[in-house]
Amino acid sequence: MRRQLAAGARAFLRDAALAYASAFRSLGGTLLFLVSAAAATAAIVVPMWLLASRSPRLFTVLVLSLFGLGCAAAVALSIRRGAREQGGARAWLRHRFVPLLGRIGFALLTLLVLYGLLLGLAARRYVAAAAVALFYTLLLGWRAHRRRAPDRSSPPPSSADADGDGYPRDGSSREGNPA
Repeated sequence: MRRQLAAGARAFLRDAALAYASAFRSLGGTLLFLVSAAAATAAIVVPMWLLASRSPRLFTVLVLSLFGLGCAAAVALSIRRGAREQGGARAWLRHRFVPLLGRIGFALLTLLVLYGLLLGLAARRYVAAAAVALFYTLLLGWRAHRRRAPDRSSPPPSSADADGDGYPRDGSSREGNPA
């Protein structure tokens, strides 16, 4: 009976020691991760803090440059993903980029027209302001008509050319000859 009790006590102590060892190993791993994260953060933050406190203009240029690079990288990755989804760079340019440039150009033209209108009104040149307003109204009508009218510049895609890029899906050329 004593042997069984001693064997049970040893098993209990061994299991408890293994459980504590596992807990301390997990706690040590967590502490090691936290210390390494704090060191990596300090390696980045301390030089930036010193630069910001000693040379604020250089720090501003650096931060704005990094922000600009990040924005450019995000745009480039978006363009790359969009080109893959559209079936190539030419299709992406035709279906996404050109319409976007058109919207941007129209927004800039709108701002320019509003600026001219306000300048004309501020300078009490009401005839010039009315001419600018009439021009812009005609431009809006032309744009609305163009959006509603079907595109007659190219024939509608055939059933084999479902994506509208001018090439059939089976890999042959436009004339029907194998590529």
